[in-house]
Amino acid sequence: MIWRGLNIIHMKSVVLICSLLLLSACDHPFSTREPEKPVTSQSSWIPPHTPDDVLVNMIHAVHERNLENYMRCFADGSDAVSMFHFKPDPEAAALYPFLLNWTLAQEQNVLRQTFSLVPLDSSLSLTFPVTVRDVLAADSAVMVRQYAWSIHHLDDAMPTFLEGHAEIRMKENSVGEWVVYYWDDHAISDIPSFSLWKAAWGGS
Repeated sequence: MIWRGLNIIHMKSVVLICSLLLLSACDHPFSTREPEKPVTSQSSWIPPHTPDDVLVNMIHAVHERNLENYMRCFADGSDAVSMFHFKPDPEAAALYPFLLNWTLAQEQNVLRQTFSLVPLDSSLSLTFPVTVRDVLAADSAVMVRQYAWSIHHLDDAMPTFLEGHAEIRMKENSVGEWVVYYWDDHAISDIPSFSLWKAAWGGS
């Protein structure tokens, strides 16, 4: 019994010594950890106080595949600005008449499909590389820009690059933020336009 008691005391001593050694190896064993930053989806949204801000937000939304931010760039008819209207490229409209009645719901659906089509390790981008003409007023703007979409997907039947001219009309809403209420699309080469991409994905 004495031997068993000595063994128990010996084991407790070993555990105590090991615990003290572990604690001494830590600089601040009982200090609280700095909290980790919450995991959130990337967003580079800026308050669109100028027409250029809207284009920047569109570029960021596409790059980040942020559908909510993309749709925030367009007028939904709820704040004293006319509902967004898309006027397709004339040749595309002749082939696909449903484009003439394009809706915000179809816009959202096409972008959702576009975002899901491109693998996460592939690039997806929208740029406005050429300014053709800008007409700015106090509460409205007409911006004619060349646009380019780079969509690196895995569907061999679909184009990976889109190009065209867009006449983009914007207005300032009641809270001082600009939104797109009109997009007049035009092809400028044999490269497919945004209208043709919408026809491929927005017909259903």
